[in-house]
Parts: sequence; structure tokens; C-alpha cells
Amino acid sequence: MTIQYQSPRNFAQARSRVIHSLWITLLLCQFFCYTLAQSTPATKNWQTPTYYQDALLPSQHASTDQLTPRNYYQLEYTLKDLNTLTATQTTLITNHTNNTLDSLYFYLFPTLLASDMNIQTVQVNGQDATFDYEHDNAVLVVMLETALAPEEKTNVQLTFTLGIPSSSDRNYGLLASDNGLLSLAHAYALLAVYDDGWNVTLPPSYGDLVYAESSYYHVTIHAPEDLTIISSGSLKNATTNNNTQTLEFIAGPVRDFYVIASDRFDVLSQQTAGVTINSYYVTDVQRARPTAQNVLDYASDALELFNALLGPYPYAELDIAPIQTQALGIEFPGLIAMNAVLYEGQSSNVLEGTVVHEVAHQWVYGLIGSDQVTEPWLDESLAQYLTWRYFEAQYGDAGYRGFQQSLSGRWARVLKQDIPIGKAVSEYTGVAYGAIIYGLGPLVIEDLSATVGHDVFDDFLKDYYQKNKYGLVTTELFQQQLEARCACDLNAFFQEHIKP
Repeated sequence: MTIQYQSPRNFAQARSRVIHSLWITLLLCQFFCYTLAQSTPATKNWQTPTYYQDALLPSQHASTDQLTPRNYYQLEYTLKDLNTLTATQTTLITNHTNNTLDSLYFYLFPTLLASDMNIQTVQVNGQDATFDYEHDNAVLVVMLETALAPEEKTNVQLTFTLGIPSSSDRNYGLLASDNGLLSLAHAYALLAVYDDGWNVTLPPSYGDLVYAESSYYHVTIHAPEDLTIISSGSLKNATTNNNTQTLEFIAGPVRDFYVIASDRFDVLSQQTAGVTINSYYVTDVQRARPTAQNVLDYASDALELFNALLGPYPYAELDIAPIQTQALGIEFPGLIAMNAVLYEGQSSNVLEGTVVHEVAHQWVYGLIGSDQVTEPWLDESLAQYLTWRYFEAQYGDAGYRGFQQSLSGRWARVLKQDIPIGKAVSEYTGVAYGAIIYGLGPLVIEDLSATVGHDVFDDFLKDYYQKNKYGLVTTELFQQQLEARCACDLNAFFQEHIKP
């Protein structure tokens, strides 16, 4: 390299020009960096799968890499007490249908759960949007000014308030604040599934609500610091200021997001297969702590069995907590709500069966989704069948026969009528729904297993998990995949016993 000699005067002039250029460069850098910071939200990483990996077991990180693009929910809840919620919601939606969409449909389940849900604002990509309601205000329809082509994305922003009932006689009291226990189910606008069109079939007063795709959830909760907040997913960050705690939760891919809160909780925990299982209990109930220990033991045994029978539970946590509810237990992704009465010394068989049934739902409903309203056998009957398998594994032939008798007893409520198990919830009466879906359903599945061979059916269960994890199934797909495994024709069986 050759360096040309410069006189001191020329050198000073050159240095001045260099310094002047550096100042201009620095000012331009500050301008562009500021502009970039303003146009790129700090929370943008919540719209990428890697943001949620802490909510999964390390061995499961790769399992989400090849998924169809998921939707992302960002929720911010403010709880000043256990009866009033204010919220903002941003949903990043990818159109992975084959159709161009000119509107988006959201379930407003709180409306069905006797809650006053007041939508205050609706925006699409930051601009005010036209919206309407259907099905007695239980469905929100957001019109898109620019149609959404396949694989395109859009952001829908909502603000709303929610009045939380002090009790509820609608769908088991899932959205209620009762006796110091808050159950916050479906407390947001849930995007409906697009099948041949938007599926907005509403359930009757009995049966389950949710038919949803797996999505990612980033949820921030502001609440009094004396409350224990339990949610789907995992806690990512926590701060406290002026007696208010701010908790950041992540979950996904999951079908729903659920919160329980109280200032009366304590917890027992253990690790099983890498999963942290947390069993919460109310401290001022005399028998609650030993019951919570039993719950923990039952859940641990069930998780190990279903890991072996189907495939690994992928999430880092599984939480179980009591609420005031009309059901024995209710499943949510990564979080099970138990009837608080079961912690007061009720039958150990009822407690064990309830825990195991709801743990089974972490696979059938949670990981393998289906339409709970139109095909409830795919999750409830199969969860009962898996519970039966648990009692056989734990207690041998006596467990098998005992649970079989309990199923037959349920079926007897409709005089053991041979009613197909594959009907929609609304096609059964309330009594028949329980008798057929929870009683006859698992008996039919056991007959199906015997028809194809129990070893073949067990192999199918593992296939079923691997092929449909985080996805959605139908009766037709269940039959197709089982026939592929058994190399047999099951049309006659399905038409007679499941779906004529």
C-alpha cells in the first residue's frame, strides 16, 4: 500500500472533512435507527414459534418446526378483583384455507357462559373495522376491507370488558368467581375453524364448547399480588409494583387458554418424564393437602402410561387445581380444573377416575383436536377408553372389570339402547349424551380394538398421535387411518356402531 504525503495544512483540511462526514453519518444512523425502532414493535418476537419454546420440553422443540402456519394470540388482562376483567387482544391470523376470505368469524363464548362481554373497539391492521354479531351475540364477524388471500396474514385488534358472574348454571360454571375461586375460561374472542366455510355451530347447554385449531398464546396478566395465578402454558416473566403483579405467560401450540386464580392456594409439585406437575389445593380445607397429593400421584401415573400408549406429552408443565363447578373435572390445555368438592373427602375411585380422564384429554382434545360439538365421541369416548386402559394397567383384571361395570351402568341409564356413538351433542338428550358418549362409547371402542386385534389397535394409537399431533381429526379420518393400519375394511362396523 502506498501512502501519499500531505502537508500539515492539507492534512488539517482533510481531517475536518472526515470529522464532518462522521457527524453526518452519525446523525443519519440515529435517524434511521429511531425510525426502525418506531416501526418495529419490541414484542414482535411473540409472532414466531421460537418465542414459545420454554413452554415445551426441549425434546419437543423440533416437533413444531414443520407445522402449518399457526395463528398467534396476544392477550393482556387486567384483573382489579375477581369479578371484572378489562382486556386487549391482538390476533395474527394466517389464511391457510384455499379460499380468499372477506370476513373473519370469532366465537364469543363468554356470551354463552352468562357473562357480559362488551366489545369496545375492533381494528384490522391498526384501522377501525366494520363488525357485526350473529347467533345472539355469541359470534363476532369482522369484515375485511382488503380480502385475505391464501397464505396472507392480517392482524385483528380488540378491546373489551368482561363481567364475571358470581355463579353460573351455563356449561358447568366455567366462567365464574365463586367462593374466592376464579375460573376464567374462554375469556377472549376465539377464531372459528374454517372447514367448507366458517364453522360456528353452537353447542347445547350440555357438552363441550371448543372446536379450534392449535395456536400460540402470549398472555400478560395484571392482578393483585396476593392472587395465585394458574394458567395454560408456562410463566415466562414476573414483576411486582405497587401491590400489582404483572405475569407473562406463553403457551403453544394449544387450542385454548385458561386461567384460574385465588388467594387461597398452595401447591405440591413433582417431575415426571421431564414434566413439572403442579397439584394446587385450597389451604383452608381440612383434607385438601392429602387429596392434592393423591391427585399428583394419579396424574403422574396417567402421564407415564399415556406417554407409552400414544406418545410424549410435549409441554413443560401440567397444572391441576380446584374450582367451583358442576362437573367433576374439565380439561384445558396444560391445565385441569377439578371440582372443589372432590377435595373434601369424596370417593377415591371417583377422584382417581376424574383425574385420569382429564389427563387423557391432554392427548385427545388437547394434542389431537376434533369438533367437540358435532363429534364428541372422538374426545370424550376415547378419553373414557384411555381411562379404562389406566385402571387395567394399575389394577389388573379387577380394574378392567370394575371400570367395565361402571361403563355398563352409565349405558343402562338409557336401558342399554344400541344408539350410534358418533352423533352430534344436540342429537342426544342430556341423559342420553352421558349414557352413550361416556358409557357405551368406550365399550364400542374396546369392541373395535378386538375386531382389528388389540396389538394392531395399540400400534394405531401411536400412529394416530404422530400423524395428528396439534391437528384436527374427523370420524372419517379416524376410520381411514385405522383401516390403513389393520389393512381391513371397517365400513360395516362404523355404520352400525358409530356413524350410520
